[in-house]
Amino acid sequence: MSRPFPDPSILLHPQIPKPLHLLNPRTILGQVWWDDARRTAYWLHMYHCHACGIDGNKAAYFPVLEAHEMYSIDYTTGQVEFIDVVALCHACHNFIHQGRMVMITGKGEMEPEKFAAIMEHGTRLLVRSGIVDDRTSKLEVLREQGKLCSWEDYHLVVNGVNHGQRFKSMEEWEEYWLG
Repeated sequence: MSRPFPDPSILLHPQIPKPLHLLNPRTILGQVWWDDARRTAYWLHMYHCHACGIDGNKAAYFPVLEAHEMYSIDYTTGQVEFIDVVALCHACHNFIHQGRMVMITGKGEMEPEKFAAIMEHGTRLLVRSGIVDDRTSKLEVLREQGKLCSWEDYHLVVNGVNHGQRFKSMEEWEEYWLG
């Protein structure tokens, strides 16, 4: 399968909803599947970052590529379907996972300067490409229209099989992540 790349639009990939945190194809399908899927993603992207195009060996922070799972998310029904695995450099991967970055920076596990540099990297790629981040506005419109599904509706589909939630409530999620 050929892919147009680099493709900075991947930086706007939506976050997997909180009820499904820690539930993903690699935990469902196992480490052998995950290792094969990520090696395939690296090969398909010619060992370059799918978002920014940098050679994985020359990437900032870590000279290796990281694998990121792509999902199709329907916020009205709660269906989150696994689509693919793509190769990303550390900076682009962390830009996608901004919420995690905020959390670990707040805990002192990431330097604020690194956080700022990663945010600038991703923002610069989006601006250069003329891509507008409208994720929040789309979710706000669904919320205002009363079309955003409830916590209980979220479910993950991997290879056509439905999987429930990892966290049954926001309280359970907060207990796990925030202690």
